[in-house]
Amino acid sequence: MNHAYCFWLGLSLSAFAFNAHAQAVGVGTATPDANAALDISAGANSNKGLLIPRMTQAQRTAVTTTSEGMLVYQTNGTQPGFWYFSSGAWVALPSGQATSSAWQRSGNTGTDPGTNPGVEGNTSPGTDFIGSTDNKDLVFRTGNTERLRITTDGSLYSRSTYGLILNASDAPLITRGWDKFTSGAYAGLGRWGIFMRASSLSSGIPDEGGKTFSWVTWSANSTISKNLMTLTQTGNLGLGTDAPAIRLSIVGTGAANPNATGTTQSGGHIARFRDNGSVSLDLGSSGTNGNWLQSTNPTDLSTNYALKLNPNGGNVGIGLNGTTAPTSTLSVGGAVAIPYVTTGTATSLILDNTHQTVRRLAACTTITVPQASTCPGRLYTIINARSTGSEVTLSVVSGNIYDDVEGSNLSSLSAGSRISIQSDGMNWIVIGR
Repeated sequence: MNHAYCFWLGLSLSAFAFNAHAQAVGVGTATPDANAALDISAGANSNKGLLIPRMTQAQRTAVTTTSEGMLVYQTNGTQPGFWYFSSGAWVALPSGQATSSAWQRSGNTGTDPGTNPGVEGNTSPGTDFIGSTDNKDLVFRTGNTERLRITTDGSLYSRSTYGLILNASDAPLITRGWDKFTSGAYAGLGRWGIFMRASSLSSGIPDEGGKTFSWVTWSANSTISKNLMTLTQTGNLGLGTDAPAIRLSIVGTGAANPNATGTTQSGGHIARFRDNGSVSLDLGSSGTNGNWLQSTNPTDLSTNYALKLNPNGGNVGIGLNGTTAPTSTLSVGGAVAIPYVTTGTATSLILDNTHQTVRRLAACTTITVPQASTCPGRLYTIINARSTGSEVTLSVVSGNIYDDVEGSNLSSLSAGSRISIQSDGMNWIVIGR
């Protein structure tokens, strides 16, 4: 019986024209390639090939441990074709269809990229792309080191040392691509964003539809938490407001009087101008009590409430303490210094807007006051310092010096006397002696 089995086995193998030469096995050939372990030939007139074991996708993925180099043919699923097992995972071989559509190192022709909302504003999916069909990031490497990554949500991460480098002298850097330029240097896509120009880096927005630049802070869920600064198309800049109506609009975070002397400024603070030393000019608001200016050391206040402006009556207060609002056109909470001069050795003196109190000495014989119509409301105090001796002549460029008490015009001032006069817009009126 054993002889019968051997006979039939030998007869079956002989049908394969099986030949072995020095460990090279040939099927269909009497002279197998000496460099091959197995050399299969279908013969000159044969249309037969080698049939690799076939599996469904489920069958293949169920095989998680097998020998390195195991080869199967997947018959269905997302990627039918040849698969081989390497380093603990199945790897797909390029399919026969991929030979004509694969991306070539020397470039491709006849591709169908389609369109998307970022280019021309409509969507038309193409058939060709570089990327992945599963939910995995796309990674680009040079020198086997990751340089660029596109995540599954479309975020772009670059590990470049120098960032994004543009070779053109006039090109957009960052844009919102589906808004097109209609004229100008960029007669194409991307009129929002940052642009590299020949000699500058510019940020741009379209001059239409009330578009603005905004600098904001973001909350944890990526919504706008706070608007810090806004720049409109007309050039109005707003700090603390998203709708500046004038060239510079600043909105503070509170309303209060300045802090007390010897403390650090904070309350009602709107703006600060400071040199590189210890002096600053602060601007603030105290609500219904008005606004204030203060020039001081900001960390150790040496003065308090330097200037307050009443928004209701247009009153101005200087040196007012506490929450006091100015109740008159000018309210001064302290001493007032006004100009004081003497005639010295001069024989005459012509008064102007730099004078207020004038003391006449012996050599001066004439004091001239300006035309009353040029300075309505102005005050002068004139003193004839001589206890005895000559009078001093009072001259007016145009008009008179009128004394209501005496009921007459005044043309001189006797020795040892003084007068205060004020312009009513036509003449000078004596208001005190």
